[in-house]
Amino acid sequence: MTTTTSGPTQLAVVPPTTGRVLRRVHAKKTWGRSRVRFWGSIVLGVQFALMLAWNALQIHRYDQTWDFAGFYHIWYAVWHGALTTSWWHGQGIFIWWPLGLLSLVNSSPMTLLSIQDIATVGAEVVAFYWLTEIAWGQDRLSPRLLSWLGLLLLVVNPWIYWAISWDYHSEAVGCFFAILAARALFRNQKRAWIWVALTLASGLVPATYIFGIGLSRLLKRGNGWYLGIAACVVSVAWIVLFIHLGAGGSLFATNIGRSLATPGTLTISSPKHLVSEVVNQISDVVRNDWFNRGDFVANLAPQGIFGALATPAIGITAVVLGVSESQTGTAIVPPSMQNVFVYVILPIGTVLALIWLAKRFTPRVVKALMGLTAVNVLVWSAIWMPYLPVQWLTTSASSAAVIRRAAARIPSNADLLISQGIMGDFGWRPKFLGLTIDPPWTVPVSGKDVWFIVAPHQGIEIESVMGEYDIIDTLANQLHAAIVADSNDVWVFKWHRPPSVNQIKFGPINHSYPAWLFPSIGGIVRDGPRRRWYLAASGKEGYLLWNDEWLEQKGRYVAEATFKSSGPGPISVQIWNDSTNRELAERQYTRTNGVVRASFFLSVKHGQEHQPWPGAGPFRIDPQPSPPGQQIEIRIWDAKGATASVYSISIQRVR
Repeated sequence: MTTTTSGPTQLAVVPPTTGRVLRRVHAKKTWGRSRVRFWGSIVLGVQFALMLAWNALQIHRYDQTWDFAGFYHIWYAVWHGALTTSWWHGQGIFIWWPLGLLSLVNSSPMTLLSIQDIATVGAEVVAFYWLTEIAWGQDRLSPRLLSWLGLLLLVVNPWIYWAISWDYHSEAVGCFFAILAARALFRNQKRAWIWVALTLASGLVPATYIFGIGLSRLLKRGNGWYLGIAACVVSVAWIVLFIHLGAGGSLFATNIGRSLATPGTLTISSPKHLVSEVVNQISDVVRNDWFNRGDFVANLAPQGIFGALATPAIGITAVVLGVSESQTGTAIVPPSMQNVFVYVILPIGTVLALIWLAKRFTPRVVKALMGLTAVNVLVWSAIWMPYLPVQWLTTSASSAAVIRRAAARIPSNADLLISQGIMGDFGWRPKFLGLTIDPPWTVPVSGKDVWFIVAPHQGIEIESVMGEYDIIDTLANQLHAAIVADSNDVWVFKWHRPPSVNQIKFGPINHSYPAWLFPSIGGIVRDGPRRRWYLAASGKEGYLLWNDEWLEQKGRYVAEATFKSSGPGPISVQIWNDSTNRELAERQYTRTNGVVRASFFLSVKHGQEHQPWPGAGPFRIDPQPSPPGQQIEIRIWDAKGATASVYSISIQRVR
């Protein structure tokens, strides 16, 4: 009898604690992500508080221009019964209806800027939560390091602060809804279309964001590609529809944009022709951005250019920068509020790009790249954040105080004409208008009393300095308006309109003006009619006349000053080129035999030399160029104890 003995059977033994361990690992990850999100939210909350404080200072200084005034007027008027039916024609913004309800609670201009800050930081919160999900969904890099790097890119990027400093614009609210739409579309969630609808309602510019999101969704692998096509179709259909209805005619300075903006002139003959026009526009954008790559790089570099090549950033970046170039109609796309969606979405792309690189390079290489990315954004911030008040806080505290006192005196229903660089806070008024004379223009007036606030050197002005002084001269010496205030570079006038007059004509700029219009260490002698007023020395040392800035083109000119000096100290008549900060001529006078006229012949040899500061080293932008011409200034220096009077100044082209 044969007996067969088999060996022991090998069974796979699963430890009973494996499921518990996996649950603990998952719980640990969830806890770690929650902690990072908690502290990240605290950081973003501090950023929000700083934004509010900064915007409050801007409001206090009247540093909001006519862009803000226009948006503020619509936001206020939509629920106060003072809005016409054509209000949506500008940019097709329908989100004003729900946002305008807040004006019933608090109609301060700060409320509108708070909405912008909430939308901007809200978009950053969504982006931060999104990138933490990505960071904790991989195991090649430390999710904490990736998350903190993404937060750093969001909070430290200087262009975020530039975006919220430039008045109010619909891009911020649109950006908030757009990033919610992008996140939901990349998750194949149906609620994405709610966010898409709110983005479209935020204006025609945010509507283009949906097209960029659709492009990015098409590039993502896996199911749901059809959502990208749907998003592109919805975006294009919305934009074409409302442009044909008359909205957004000035938004797109391209061939196809101008055609769309004029009903009945659309010259697209076939789908092939449409594709050809779109390709031509894209090639124009690429070519312009390459030749002006300073701005192209500056918009992306603080947060990592390589992040723009990852989804979801790639399609969004291309569309946002392309639309910005199209709006300006130039090859310059400076960092600004127009590109805020890029600043919010790019950190997500940078995190994804680092994860992709971690699969192909050693951890040491990728960590070094993470460190360089962090240092890069810190350097950009160190260079450009100190320049923030230089660019966006341009009204002095003393001038703001004069404007504030004037605002308290002007009746709410009175006609108000005001320098556009400081007019933002007056947008709630039913009748207001920004002042300009280039080119000469005629202003309709209807009220019994018309008020004027003119501040030649305050705010971000598009009008030339001498254009502002020409307005002051017209009001004071031609219309004989009452001077309510004239201190700290602010002039306030009240003009009683004759019943037969229903318009005022300003411009063109003259070549000669009374001296008493300009800043002086002395005082105005107001004897007799205003045409006889003049500046008189106060005995203090300093400029008896200065800050007249004549923007002149290439050519020959004669500059003249009419004055008298009785000694004992000398006065000095100087001619300066402020664009180059160079003195062109100077003469001293101790005693004159009555009133004399000093003449200086000068040449402006270059059409333009002065340019705004572009930055340092590789951390540069291509700033918007200054207006063509050079600033020529007549200055009269008064020595201590001198007795002198100045009557007029002039600069006239002779050839």
